Amino acid sequence: MRIQIVATVALAALAASAQAAELSTSALHPTSVDASGVIAGGFPASKTAYYFTVDVKPGELLTQIAFDGRPGANKSIDFALLNAEGRSAATYWTHGEGVADERTRSFPIDASGTQAFRVELEGPPTAQYRIELGGSALANASPAVAASVPSRSLRAPTPVPADGVISGALPGTDKQATFYFVVDVKAGDMLSQITAQSREGADKSLSLELLREDASGGESYWVHGSGPVEEKTRSFPIDKGGKQIIRLVVSGPESGSFKVELGGTAIAQRGLASASAMAAQTAP
Repeated sequence: MRIQIVATVALAALAASAQAAELSTSALHPTSVDASGVIAGGFPASKTAYYFTVDVKPGELLTQIAFDGRPGANKSIDFALLNAEGRSAATYWTHGEGVADERTRSFPIDASGTQAFRVELEGPPTAQYRIELGGSALANASPAVAASVPSRSLRAPTPVPADGVISGALPGTDKQATFYFVVDVKAGDMLSQITAQSREGADKSLSLELLREDASGGESYWVHGSGPVEEKTRSFPIDKGGKQIIRLVVSGPESGSFKVELGGTAIAQRGLASASAMAAQTAP
């Protein structure tokens, strides 16, 4: 079975923001994040820091920060967990002038209570931002359900199909789409092949990234260019069994398409392409 992807790339078209009211710029009176775990909206008119709290319990707090807006305009999101003294305890960010970008990170939470965090935003008011919270540390959270297939959310990644093939249309000119998948793995080598194709002269790109245990960016590779077909292969060593999260980022004209194939000895699922078959495809 193959997943056919119809990319919906505008962040504004995703689920509505959990924060309908004015967001707080006061560290003393932060905004409480509701059970959806989602904060989204347009960028403020000038650089602004907002303060939030969320109920937590021991576990892992998953976070995802993303922006979407016209290319050439600088956009930035800085996310910081705050300690009991109100100082930054752990931070990460995404900055850039591209049409879209996003980052993810998981933070360990050791005790139940209220966790404060700060989000600093800077960008044109026409651009959109989105922040998602989830994971086992989020107390009283609504069940994470992907708003689309494949998933745009780290909280609910789409399982890789049994045959290891993911394919779909490119998102469109001046657009970029990011998707999250999960696959069962064991110690061994994960073989991969990525392909993007469209008419000659049209820019297109596809990147594949294996996320680390803390959900930050890990080993990756990409293909990009303006030829009719752009293709690469790579093998990733997998040291232990578990769930592997894969992030795909695609761009290019919607008349084009992309394809990802996974296989090798590290794939624990039955029915995925065998190592010998993938090796035959990568042979000169």
